[in-house]
Amino acid sequence: LGKDFEMNFKVSCKERRYFNEEESTYPPLRGKSFQVIIKFEILDKSDNFYKKMEFSGRHLAKRENFDEKGGKIDGYYVKYYLPKISFLEFTREILKEFDLKKLKEYEKSKNKYLKAAALIEKSYLEAK
Repeated sequence: LGKDFEMNFKVSCKERRYFNEEESTYPPLRGKSFQVIIKFEILDKSDNFYKKMEFSGRHLAKRENFDEKGGKIDGYYVKYYLPKISFLEFTREILKEFDLKKLKEYEKSKNKYLKAAALIEKSYLEAK
């Protein structure tokens, strides 16, 4: 796909802070949770928008339990919720618009995700 497309991405975080006043320790337990969000934008050869995808970690809860084993930044215990990205799902999403001829080309790829996605999408097209 490298010759046909260009990919841009942006990584961002949503942050939630926690302060446990019920805790009997001094100073009270403080924590931060981060939900990591990755946005992809795929452009074709002539910089026309082709596809946009977003993957994010689990949503931040109203309450979190922090322990002293976790990392600490600026006096806050921290937790990170990273997105789970399926490269096969990602590649299939890109190939959905392709015709049978192009899918057969990508079926010969050495990239295992591209090859598998092309095989799956080709079988859907042939079944129609």
